[in-house]
Amino acid sequence: MSRSKKPLLSLSYLSVGFLFLCNPNISIFDILPDAVGYFFIVAAITDMSDLNHYFAEAKKRFLYLAWLNVGKVLALFLLLRILAINADQTAMISVFSLGFAVVECLFIFPAISALWTGFSYIGERDGILSVLPPLKNLFPYSYLFFAIKHFGSFLPELVLASVGHLNSFENATFQPMKLYPLLLFLAFVAVLVVGIYWLGLCRAYLKALKENEDFSLYLTEKEEKNERVLKAGRFFRQKSRVLFVLLAAFLLGVDFIINQNNLLPDALCGVCFLLFFLLVRKEDKSAKWGIYASLSYTLSSLAFSIFQYIYTLSYDYTAASYVRKAARLYSFIKVSAVWEAVSLAFVLLLLYRVLSLWINKHTGLSLETEQSVFTPSALQRELRKKNKILLTLGFLPALFHVIEVFLLSITLRHIVTEEEANAFYHEGQVLYFSRFEGSFWITLVLSLIWIVYGLLFILRLREEMRMKYCDFIDNT
Repeated sequence: MSRSKKPLLSLSYLSVGFLFLCNPNISIFDILPDAVGYFFIVAAITDMSDLNHYFAEAKKRFLYLAWLNVGKVLALFLLLRILAINADQTAMISVFSLGFAVVECLFIFPAISALWTGFSYIGERDGILSVLPPLKNLFPYSYLFFAIKHFGSFLPELVLASVGHLNSFENATFQPMKLYPLLLFLAFVAVLVVGIYWLGLCRAYLKALKENEDFSLYLTEKEEKNERVLKAGRFFRQKSRVLFVLLAAFLLGVDFIINQNNLLPDALCGVCFLLFFLLVRKEDKSAKWGIYASLSYTLSSLAFSIFQYIYTLSYDYTAASYVRKAARLYSFIKVSAVWEAVSLAFVLLLLYRVLSLWINKHTGLSLETEQSVFTPSALQRELRKKNKILLTLGFLPALFHVIEVFLLSITLRHIVTEEEANAFYHEGQVLYFSRFEGSFWITLVLSLIWIVYGLLFILRLREEMRMKYCDFIDNT
């Protein structure tokens, strides 16, 4: 029998996950990142989630929490950037703290409830009675700890929303902001004390289970009895991770332009495409060309971003039509844009080929079964058609992006007349306007259409994979 590297239910991973959760959050700053703890918990119960629907529910919610906390880290950098620009925007801290605390509470209580209910199910349904007694304390103390933790993360920050520090309130007898250090200290101590006690309860429970022979025997028998289901689930997750890399590539492909610069450089999208082709190279020999194309796309996108950044530091797009130095520098932008578009076109063509083979291999029910409403060929024809649409939609933003670079350098020349002269413009002054200013909106819309369609297509592929490898495991 092929055994996994970790047990069916990893109590050690759970213990490590709880360790990362027991510490206080200061606003959205976390000394031990909760995201790491949530990922450990997900890894601990993933195999068991194939056999126990309570663990499946817990896994789903803890996974949401993990990615939410990854977003919190990104939000922290955004918050620091806002405060660096304007230190008076302390109210933003309260907004971020309260927002994340509320959203986390929406997931953490059902998640922790599903986790302990999963253990309770093992005790009541499978007869491992030693699992049950400690759960009477773990349920309420878990709710209490996470309530205090998230309440304590935003309560001190609320006083930062006060306007008592403004000049008009200098003579006020009471300024709430002065309470911030005290509230922060009290919240930190309260969460830390309750968190350590909660962690002690959890680790004592997990240690007892680890030393319990009945529980260990139960996990061994459970894994042996459900070997086929577990193997299918692991294979499905392995392939799903490959598709999630492709999902990331689509998400990073959107062009959000602010101050003439893309907030999400396309080089990040190229790196994800490169990783995707690296992961599928053993299944499809043509993926090696996808590696080269993705590498070319990444380098060209990086070059384009660098040249664009250098150019916009000193010039606007109209300068390329009347300033010789600007025109020379803008020529590098044009060359890198063409290089980027050609590279992306090859990436899309190779992606189309790889996904076509993926559809043939990983979708549709096994030929051994006749219990499918849709025949495999009909399903695969539908998915191949969607794959062609994805290819077409991908070409549109790639093509228009390079066209846009040339359009932005086309300008209108206008001489200010006597009637138009004012405090800002004098008579005879020459003004230049971009003839196609705002064309980046077309690129944004086209890229969003491609991205949304790509996300829906990849999720559909993943669902068809689940049907083939997991949902109909007993019929294949």
